Amino acid sequence: MIPLLPIALGGVLAAPFMGTLYRRATESLHIAQTAYEHRIAGGLQPTTPLINLFVVENQEQLLVWMNLGYLVLTCGLYAHMRRREKAHQLKQVLTVYNLINVLVSSYVSASILKYKLFSSVLNAPLPQHANSHSPPFIATSFICNQLPLGHPGLASVFAVYYLQKYFEFLDTYFFILRRSFRQVTFLHLFHHTSITVIVGSLMPFDFGGDMYFPILVNSLCHVAVYLHYFCTCLGLNPWWSAHLATLQVAQFAAIFLQSLLAFYEGPRCGSPDFSKILMMVYTGSMLVLFSDFFFKRYILRQPAYDMCGVMKNDPAEAGLSTLSYVGSVRLGPDGSAVVCLPRHFREGLSSPLYVYHLTPVGSPMPNLYVSREVLWGSGISDGEINRKRGDRTSSEGVVLMEQVVQRAGGSYTFVVRGGRPKGLVSWTVCCVVGDEAIRQH
Repeated sequence: MIPLLPIALGGVLAAPFMGTLYRRATESLHIAQTAYEHRIAGGLQPTTPLINLFVVENQEQLLVWMNLGYLVLTCGLYAHMRRREKAHQLKQVLTVYNLINVLVSSYVSASILKYKLFSSVLNAPLPQHANSHSPPFIATSFICNQLPLGHPGLASVFAVYYLQKYFEFLDTYFFILRRSFRQVTFLHLFHHTSITVIVGSLMPFDFGGDMYFPILVNSLCHVAVYLHYFCTCLGLNPWWSAHLATLQVAQFAAIFLQSLLAFYEGPRCGSPDFSKILMMVYTGSMLVLFSDFFFKRYILRQPAYDMCGVMKNDPAEAGLSTLSYVGSVRLGPDGSAVVCLPRHFREGLSSPLYVYHLTPVGSPMPNLYVSREVLWGSGISDGEINRKRGDRTSSEGVVLMEQVVQRAGGSYTFVVRGGRPKGLVSWTVCCVVGDEAIRQH
């Protein structure tokens, strides 16, 4: 009964505050809708070619159909690649894709910085407000930026940023095509869909005010992230890779702080109040999720795989270690084999991350790859499995391997394919886990 007292007391104290939030949100939404209609009627609302992204009705349809299509295609592609054992090799495609994102994010960041630092708006006379507490129009202000009516401002830059969020849906498809299924988590899907909803819902009402700051810091963060990916595709290891996790948390904290300060200043400061509340709720939820990630990863020294595909981090910085297992396997007539790991493999470890390394012995095998990751399976040796297969065809061998794996038990196995028939392959499997798990193991 006692633990309920603080909760009840907190609810009583928070009730007036929640009432204030609701009142200011509803009032600001009504005012913003009226101002939006006046801008439409007066021809002051920005426009974009093909489909006007600054019209509420267009945004509603675009958000629904684009996100619905994204989720449906993700499910269909996921089901297809689950049935397919061979992953697609997309290194060249990913190199171009990451470079495009670097260039687009750089354009958005540079355009906003140029406008804020060198715009002629800085030299314009400050408008006189009836309310003496209302802030003036200052282009470089952290908060309380008014809409730049009468000139283009940043509307076209905001539109480019918004469309890039849909382009980044390809992140998910590339993960699936490469059979990197652990990256496609609920949080990954939530992150990609929610950001389009947030930006698309607010664009008709704020196309040059306080929204400049969230777009600026997110674009700068994406320059660092996608440039890291681009360098990785080229075999480089950039120095800032170890700081990407910190950078992503810092951007959410900065955006939350801006919205909080603007809300504290009052309804006449910058974006409509409902926009500030929405930004605080969204960035606050992301901060909670990332704080939980940091607590697990940096305090408890545990891997947090639920943030895969959302949080980019460096394993060494996060206090992770590896358990390595090595061996060799003789491939079958079709150039594939089942590799059996020790019976004590993974004992006491919870959901490790696997890293594989295959080395052909005797001659090159350019198409060698891991077709199935580690699963609980056959406890007999890989040589016995290959002898049971005999000289069967590739498809027959696959069926027989799966039958053997299903019948027998006792150890973990993974499957290697694409090698030279009867060739020898040296393999290494690493379990990436937290330091505490290493000590317990």
